[in-house]
Amino acid sequence: MGRLLRTHPRGLQGPLSGLFAQAGKDMQDGLGFYFEQTGYRAAGRKIELIDEDDEGNNAPAIAKVRKLVGRDRVHGFAGVLLVNIGYAPAPMIDRDQVPSLFLATPDDLTKRRRLKWMVRTAFSASQPMHDAPDERVGDAHLDPVMR
Repeated sequence: MGRLLRTHPRGLQGPLSGLFAQAGKDMQDGLGFYFEQTGYRAAGRKIELIDEDDEGNNAPAIAKVRKLVGRDRVHGFAGVLLVNIGYAPAPMIDRDQVPSLFLATPDDLTKRRRLKWMVRTAFSASQPMHDAPDERVGDAHLDPVMR
């Protein structure tokens, strides 16, 4: 389901069908709302959003990334709402040097096997498990529970 304009394509991939369809649709609507507010422009360039449904599964996700990067020649990539999909496009994103914005992804892709061309906008499962930094623990203004 492609959208408007024809100049600077951006790919948006998410689950638009199946169990997580509502979350994928919300992500799609949010990005679309942003670009409606900016007149589908960024840095003075017209933007075309190309939406793809990864169905919440790896095989369709890989096929959609290949299409977006290979055939549609997108200049950027956003989406990847589900962690199980995070690993699938990773090698292609780094190989083809496509700037990508992930909403969620496995820890490995931002820690141990970092991708140079990917930014994660949400926390990972392991992040809230870490203790508060030492400088915060000694802060007299913190609730005693935090100490």
